[in-house]
Amino acid sequence: MADRAAILDVMQRYARGIKKSDSQLLASCFTDDALLESNGQTLVGAKAIEAYYKDWFTSTSSGKGMFGMERVVSTPYLASDADIVLNGDRAKAESSGLAVHAGKRGDEGLVVVRGAYYEDEFVRTASGWKFSKRFHGNYWASEFPAKLIYSK
Repeated sequence: MADRAAILDVMQRYARGIKKSDSQLLASCFTDDALLESNGQTLVGAKAIEAYYKDWFTSTSSGKGMFGMERVVSTPYLASDADIVLNGDRAKAESSGLAVHAGKRGDEGLVVVRGAYYEDEFVRTASGWKFSKRFHGNYWASEFPAKLIYSK
């Protein structure tokens, strides 16, 4: 049970990294040679993943990134499940859920909701479990006009 809890913790730290726009926290979830396939990008290594997310957070807050909108806030991926299969110092997991992004495109408020899924591979390292491979896909996405009411 401890290994499953530790793997779930990695998945939750990744989600917190998205929520907090923290590229270092995200990168800490990956091995030095990890593979991440997400949003049409294929990245290799924790340093490349950190650089990608640092740029992604900057570009999405300026309106140049995701969905062509200025991102005000993203909820982390809200997992509805996590199917984890352990195999010694390695593990595989599949999960799915919702991701919600709120922001604006031009002067118009916008909320984007995605039905997302992850296919993950983990390895136990000296510093704990980490992603060795992560694939992020979307089942669907919808946009909704919104009046944004935001407070931190």
